[in-house]
Amino acid sequence: MAENAGVAREILAEIFLASTLSEWRTRLEDFEGQWAFAQDTLEVVEDPQTLANGYIGETATADGTPYRLVTTPVQFDGSVAAPKRGPEFNEHCDEILAGLGYDQDKIIELKVAGVVA
Repeated sequence: MAENAGVAREILAEIFLASTLSEWRTRLEDFEGQWAFAQDTLEVVEDPQTLANGYIGETATADGTPYRLVTTPVQFDGSVAAPKRGPEFNEHCDEILAGLGYDQDKIIELKVAGVVA
């Protein structure tokens, strides 16, 4: 097998290059063995298996603009947790400082001094 690996690779490359990816997906749809092809990040998020398994979820920015994110790999009761957006720059600054005991006057003072945004 090792002696013929190079020739086998050439034969397989010729066969696989003779059809499109879409054609191979259709042909291998019912194949019981394992198979996969190399994908870039844009292709992975559109992959039928990725979508069927709920690996991509919908969320939105603070202003409501929708976008998709990878969901958490952990499932609870058979369901993935819905992805949530990250905070905007400085979105929680006042809340955090208030939680640390700063009053509104001190927070404004820190902002004016350029200590916080």
